[in-house]
Amino acid sequence: MDSTQNSRVNGFVFLYREAKRRFLKPIGQVNFWTYLVLAIFLLGGLPIYIEWFRMNNGATHDADGIKLALFTVFPAIMGASAVQLVLDKDNSPIRMAGLSSLVVCFVVTLALITNIFSIPDKWSIITGVVFCLLAVFTWWVANGLDPIFEDTIRPDDSVGGDVKAKLDGDLSGIKA
Repeated sequence: MDSTQNSRVNGFVFLYREAKRRFLKPIGQVNFWTYLVLAIFLLGGLPIYIEWFRMNNGATHDADGIKLALFTVFPAIMGASAVQLVLDKDNSPIRMAGLSSLVVCFVVTLALITNIFSIPDKWSIITGVVFCLLAVFTWWVANGLDPIFEDTIRPDDSVGGDVKAKLDGDLSGIKA
């Protein structure tokens, strides 16, 4: 083996490091968590919550509504996030991971909606929940480095700047 081959980073090692970096960076950002909770969990999961409520309050007697909600929510979040990863300009391993996520999302969604394997309701719901969590993880990795989710904190904003700075203008024409 030559030395140039040893100095190159394996694509899987790069992918792991990049995913870890994208996952860890937004952890302390209020903007990121607010978007995650409000947009992804509350609004994105609204169909699931509505169907869960309907099923538990006797409005429906089967799991079809909750299954349909799960099977439409995770492809929307996971598919859109996977496309974001595919469109990444800098990292080919990230693009390929995004493409793989997109294919897995499509195949699993197709299999669950068509029920070609006659999966029992319990396992369909468990699979839907697991893929909803994977969808959130995919969204997190796709958006973890997005500057829109970074908190911009300027310690002197609340006081209008440096309190020792000389003020412009004069008060000579004002009588008190």
